[in-house]
Amino acid sequence: MTFESVTDALRRYEDELVRQGLRDHFADGLTAREIDEIEAEVGFRFSEDVRAVWSWHNGTHETVITLPGGQILIVPDHPFPRFRDAVDRGESMVKTAEILEEGTPGVDRFVQLNAGNDPFFINTTEPDLPDSLTFRSVWGRGINSVPHITVTERVDLWIEAFQSGAWYIDEHRGMQQIDDKLSDKLGALLYYR
Repeated sequence: MTFESVTDALRRYEDELVRQGLRDHFADGLTAREIDEIEAEVGFRFSEDVRAVWSWHNGTHETVITLPGGQILIVPDHPFPRFRDAVDRGESMVKTAEILEEGTPGVDRFVQLNAGNDPFFINTTEPDLPDSLTFRSVWGRGINSVPHITVTERVDLWIEAFQSGAWYIDEHRGMQQIDDKLSDKLGALLYYR
């Protein structure tokens, strides 16, 4: 998608979080210059989709709804990392994919979209493509057990999960999920079934 379509999806997601009662959750986004500086440090370009995500917000504040371990969430059970951390974790995932013989040594470029167990990543290997695909790294199953879909499609699934009641925000426990309310489509695209 374009920078604008990803940004629009993320704004709609944030609007849904506000409707659910979550406010002041996210840190300010990065400027284009700040993202350029990180590109220069790591030596590769990021896709427009990656730039859109962290221009929207650079992770979450550390003073709002948290898990017992102190992590703040973007979706149930998954924190939203700051960009530099997301890039570093993506580089680690590239090495893991190579070990599992699922990656392309020296080619793959991943950025972690959300942290936690079985996190999602954005593939920014070909930054000039109009759509960056997301995938999930599932322990013991690798990176191909959940369908690869675009960033915009992934965010739209997050919105659908809240609107269907499968995800909700509990005042004391933060973001929660009701497995029985996940449709087969949501379950297959968000997780692995």
